[in-house]
Amino acid sequence: MANSITIIGNIVEPPEFKKTGEGADMCKFRIADDNYGQDVMFWSCVVFDESPLRPLRKAKKGSKMMVVAQLKGWRDDDDKTRQPSAKVFSASFVSGGKKPDDEGGDRGRGGDLPF
Repeated sequence: MANSITIIGNIVEPPEFKKTGEGADMCKFRIADDNYGQDVMFWSCVVFDESPLRPLRKAKKGSKMMVVAQLKGWRDDDDKTRQPSAKVFSASFVSGGKKPDDEGGDRGRGGDLPF
């Protein structure tokens, strides 16, 4: 795969699911890559394949994900900022981030055991 990239970051807003004109499922989402402490880069991603759609159906804003994608180019939202865009081939949750069932509570800590 030419221009293959791996992005690890947090989902910026809930993924948006749609159907293409041919009836196939697709998903658009944005992920923020912190570049290891440097400037944050926001990636606009699109998914057409069923395999990466499965974990994205459970993703929420703040979910930490790893995606493998093909770099598609830079997109101008307002002719001032440039954002990279990518076509995703695989997606998975990364430990240490917000899980699909997390509500931000203190579950599993303190005196109560989670089992």
